[in-house]
Parts: sequence; C-alpha cells; structure tokens
Amino acid sequence: MAYFEVVAKCGHVGRHRYYRGVFFIEAEDGKAAAAKVRAFPRVKKEHKDAILECNKIEEAEFILGLENQNNETYFKIKGRKEQKKHWNEIKNNVFPETQRQKDYRNRHCGKKKDVDKAKQTKNREQEEVKIDEQLKDFLN
Repeated sequence: MAYFEVVAKCGHVGRHRYYRGVFFIEAEDGKAAAAKVRAFPRVKKEHKDAILECNKIEEAEFILGLENQNNETYFKIKGRKEQKKHWNEIKNNVFPETQRQKDYRNRHCGKKKDVDKAKQTKNREQEEVKIDEQLKDFLN
C-alpha cells in the first residue's frame, strides 16, 4: 500500500464555485485513491473533473496531512449558518469554476443550453435553404 495526497473539488460553497479539498489516502495506486476520494462526502461526485491532483507521498507527509485534514474547518462544518460564521477561514480555498470547466460539464453531463439549440436550429435552416436551392437548380 502507498500513500497519496488527492486534491478534489468539494461543494456547498455557492453556484459555479468549489472548495479545493486536500485528502490523504492509503491505497494500492493513484486510480484507487481517486476513486476512494470521489466517494467521500462533500466531494463533487457528478463532476468528471472533480479530482484535480493525485500525488504519491511519504508516510511522514501522510501523517502530518491527516492531522491537518482532521483540523480543517470546512470538513467540521455541519450547516449553512455555521459555514457563514467560518467563511473568512475557508474562503481562501474557494475558487470559481472556469468557463472551460462549465462548458466541459455541459457537454458531458447531457445539459444543453438554449444557445446550443438555437445554433442547431439556425444551422438546420441554412442546410434546408441550400437543399431547396439545389433542387430548384436541378428542376430548372
């Protein structure tokens, strides 16, 4: 068994934002460590890009990391009111999702925006006009 430091996106900090949570895991390999972390509470499970990093570490780093993880305020918070009280402590690890990340999820989670539908409709109409013109030329 090896020790891993896994950085993951955690939720419940507002729309289009994530908390950068650092977890310390003992696992066979990096893939198994990432899978374990994805199953933890507060980790954004539905995001395909939820695991940001997975690094192999030494035992001493693992022990120190576990202590830090257990003392981290974000993971001790039990509700929204409590989170508001401790916002100044956790806000340094809260990041906005980039437009690229939002676009990736929209493509891969089956969510289509109205803009995409409008674009598809416009393209379809343009193709129909071309076909009509070709038919007119052919028939004349």
